[in-house]
Amino acid sequence: MKLPVIIHKAPNGKIQSIEYSPGGSEVALTELHAISPDQLPWEGVTDFQRRVYRELMTVPAGTTVSYQELAARVGNPNGARAIGHAVARNPFLFVVPCHRVIKSDGGLGGFACGLEVKKRLLAFEAGRGAF
Repeated sequence: MKLPVIIHKAPNGKIQSIEYSPGGSEVALTELHAISPDQLPWEGVTDFQRRVYRELMTVPAGTTVSYQELAARVGNPNGARAIGHAVARNPFLFVVPCHRVIKSDGGLGGFACGLEVKKRLLAFEAGRGAF
């Protein structure tokens, strides 16, 4: 599966941000998932966001985690709303798989690229369709 993205890099080659863009270069999702946390610039990201993003990178493809469960996993069991805010500000789309975060009732919640893209990504990762 390939996604149209624009990868912004710093002069030192580190990734600054990744944005979904229909006019962007086609990059394989597996290539994006292979990027390690050490390759990401954490400057400008709060400690809480960093904990959330690193934890999200441990959620396997084909699975999901609720905002509430993710909050508990990063040590803030009552912080589902804070998780939502951190996920909404994710500068590393697809590398930090924020599309895998859903509501406790199974609803999709939100996604910066739109809910249709989120549905298609989740279905693809679960082996239930093509992107």
